[in-house]
This record gives sequence, C-alpha cells and structure tokens, in this order.
Amino acid sequence: MLCHGGICQSVTHGVPLVVSYEKEGQPCIKGALLVHLEPSQRACPEARLTLDWYDIWKAGGYALWLNEKGQHLEKVREHQGLRPWTGKAIHKRDRP
Repeated sequence: MLCHGGICQSVTHGVPLVVSYEKEGQPCIKGALLVHLEPSQRACPEARLTLDWYDIWKAGGYALWLNEKGQHLEKVREHQGLRPWTGKAIHKRDRP
C-alpha cells in the first residue's frame, strides 16, 4: 500500500482500495473500496463501497474479503460473542 498526503492506495484483485485519514479532500474513485477514517464529507456513488468513521463507530470493525466474484463484508460486532469485555456495562447500583 502506497501512502501520500493522508491517503493510502492499493489494488487487490483489480479493485482499488483507498484509505483516507484526511478530513478535507477525501477521494472519490469509481469502482473503489473507500475507507474514510474521518466522517465522509460527501457521497461517492461511483465507489463500489464506502465506509467512514460513523460506520466504524456504529458497528465496530469490519472484515472484508475480495475475490474474483466480488466482495464480502461482515461487521465484526456480529461475531464477537458474549465475553466479559463485550457485555453491557452493569450500573453500579446493580453490582454485587
């Protein structure tokens, strides 16, 4: 992955992957998978997929697979299970 000026780019299975951590000047590339680590400043309907800060904040991490048939995206939170560090916090008045 090559990075310059807050934008990192790569190509996987012929699909451009762009990760941007800039607030201004976020790229919009036709057919690309865009990951904006800041809130998106504008829509990019030409992109194959766009994830931004809000998506990651709401759903947690994502797992993305690319192959000849296309892409497969899953929200990590859907598979994290019930563990001591993922459970809902217990209010202090309800603690033993």
